[in-house]
Amino acid sequence: MYAQVSQTEGESEKLKLKAYLFLFLVMFATIPLLTLQASPDGPRIYINPESNEFSTTTASVGDEFDITIEAADWPDPGVMSFEFKLYYDPSMLEPVSEGTGIDSNFWITAFIAAYGMNLTAEPQPYKDNEGNPFLWFSATLIGAGGNVGGGILAKTRFKIITAPSTGETLSSDINITDEIMVNPSTTPPSAYLEDYYEVINGIYLFSSEAAVNTPPEASNLAITPSSPQTTDDLVGSYDYYDAEGDTESGSEIRWYKDGLLQTDYNDTLTVPSSATSVGEEWHFTVKPSDGEDFGTLETSPTVTIVTEPPPDRREDLNADGKINVEDLSIWGAAFGSNPQHPRWNAMADINEDGKIDVLDAVLIAKKFEI
Repeated sequence: MYAQVSQTEGESEKLKLKAYLFLFLVMFATIPLLTLQASPDGPRIYINPESNEFSTTTASVGDEFDITIEAADWPDPGVMSFEFKLYYDPSMLEPVSEGTGIDSNFWITAFIAAYGMNLTAEPQPYKDNEGNPFLWFSATLIGAGGNVGGGILAKTRFKIITAPSTGETLSSDINITDEIMVNPSTTPPSAYLEDYYEVINGIYLFSSEAAVNTPPEASNLAITPSSPQTTDDLVGSYDYYDAEGDTESGSEIRWYKDGLLQTDYNDTLTVPSSATSVGEEWHFTVKPSDGEDFGTLETSPTVTIVTEPPPDRREDLNADGKINVEDLSIWGAAFGSNPQHPRWNAMADINEDGKIDVLDAVLIAKKFEI
């Protein structure tokens, strides 16, 4: 026999349900407690799944999830009837009537006294004396026997109603309380003592991982001037970019002369001319930081310190006092290069436009001495 009452049935059916429920609860209230030895397999009732974990990367407010409350490993004489309440945190979860109840194919369903939700009006949770909501489930077999083993007792569907803040985890226990598991082998049937079986409660977790920081980037590294003379300060520059808009904080700048670190100029973008000499090669590196993470280390082009020629002899590339084919040969070896190119020769950039092309050759040719 299977009895099911919907919220749309008439008042007489509601009165019948109340009467059945009253008699059923009176029976439980007068059931003596029977002490039995637990089976080696350990009879139990439990939440399945025990852990219900979600993340904002895969779930959001309004999503729903299902749990079942199950019995397992109950030895003979088994279970004839059950009753329990299910508590949860109403600030985080809301039961959904459509997925909450006791189905006809569950373990004990001959007569169902409590379906989980209060069906006397619109489906809603019950409330205890302190106003805390809970779900109430109760059902019994008809006759003198009990079911052994285990199966599903009831089901509940919860809707997520609150999202965690960034980096926060919301947690709610899902607890089985006030449970009564009835042994049919005594007259009248008796409730198993709580230490005869185990109750395994569940937990709900909804986490929001802390925002992942994207390291900043440095680009377009340069040294001005590109062909420095002994009278020029070396001034480094670069572009800073951060995907989250974080301001630059703690970037590491390092200057190198002929491949050796010059610690006097750590974290500065200027090297004074007094620190340079003819023929030295200088470059700098930058490891950008937003105060939380470092980005990729970047390296600037290398510049070579050159002798300052007389103003009217800039075209004398080898500084031999003559402007001739040898100077053109030096220009030709660097033709088509720029400061990032391995053939770059700052001396051959006569017009100092950052590239060596035919315009530089024209300037040499105009002062050419045969």
